[in-house]
Amino acid sequence: MSEKQEYIVAYINNLAVSLNKQYSGMLPSDKIQKAINMFKDSSKELPEIIEDIETLKQQIIEEYLARKKERQETFSYYDNMIKDNRESRTYEQIKEAYENVRKYLESNNLKLFISGGTVPYLLLNENSNRLHDDIDTVCLKQDIDKIRQVFKSTTYYDKEWDSLNFSKDEKDYGFELNVEGVPVGIYPFSYENGQVVQYSWDPYNKTCKIKTIPVQELSDYVTSYKGADGRNYDTMSLEYIKLTKENAGRPKDLADVDKINQIGVRPHVMNRLSLYTEVSNISEEIDNEEKVEQPSQRQEEIGRLQDLRENISELNPANNLESDIKGKEQTIGKQKKLGTYPKPQNSGFVNGLLFTLLFGMASGAIVTMSYILSNIDKYTFMIK
Repeated sequence: MSEKQEYIVAYINNLAVSLNKQYSGMLPSDKIQKAINMFKDSSKELPEIIEDIETLKQQIIEEYLARKKERQETFSYYDNMIKDNRESRTYEQIKEAYENVRKYLESNNLKLFISGGTVPYLLLNENSNRLHDDIDTVCLKQDIDKIRQVFKSTTYYDKEWDSLNFSKDEKDYGFELNVEGVPVGIYPFSYENGQVVQYSWDPYNKTCKIKTIPVQELSDYVTSYKGADGRNYDTMSLEYIKLTKENAGRPKDLADVDKINQIGVRPHVMNRLSLYTEVSNISEEIDNEEKVEQPSQRQEEIGRLQDLRENISELNPANNLESDIKGKEQTIGKQKKLGTYPKPQNSGFVNGLLFTLLFGMASGAIVTMSYILSNIDKYTFMIK
């Protein structure tokens, strides 16, 4: 390797270490190697190559921050969090629920890997001193049905929390238990050719998801630790938990990261990890299909009423309100998208009928039709 190539390789490696320290998991090892291959044999002069590397660095940072912002903006607690009593369990309740689940698994020689913010506190044998939502765990795909059968015989199992009773593609996305009031999610994953395929299930919104996670070794994703209490714990790796927590960036996540740092992570694993890619969201696909159908149906009804509007345009006393009608359609269209649009009222329709009875069929019909057309958005929703 020439002196120029050695300099480029060293420059990129040092840059990657700096970026991964500042932005956790930004450049996994495969991307670092890709960058090295891109620049080390360039025919450009060294200052030009360094300038190109710096340009690429800035692009990578901007894309990383944009993805992080998007995740933060789209993240929200469940809409029914208060109704379902979310984020209300103490650490003691969480730990007791975990111990109950662990007891059943050990007696059946099955293994679950606990994930999320509870892990560092379990390993440190230390109270988190905050409220928690639930317990999330992952398991090997070949074990998910065995685990299901174990808990089907207990009071913890509820068919309404099992993805097999709702998934549209007949895949097993896992299930949740209700362990003395604590939700415990159990989700399967597979590992092959350097990639984890993680399935997950949200019983509250009936959502099935598949994510892929590039890992060099399976232990980058799940592993075992000896806790401060002397017991062994099967968990998602501290490195991957730290990566996801730093990406979420909420105050409680950053507090969890501090606890993980107190235990310590494997630097070489942190440097090669990268965040997941969501490849399937069945609930989202269903919603998109509905969004495609609904506008076309609405447009069809509007079209039919528009034909009627044109046929009586000369007799319609509401023509001078045309711009106001369009404004209403736009406003209520936005309200409908947000689920806040008003329910259609029929008082104007009734008034039209009374007018018909009092002043004759012809004039009453015109007024009635005029009201319908001036409130076309409301009657379109009624048709739907």
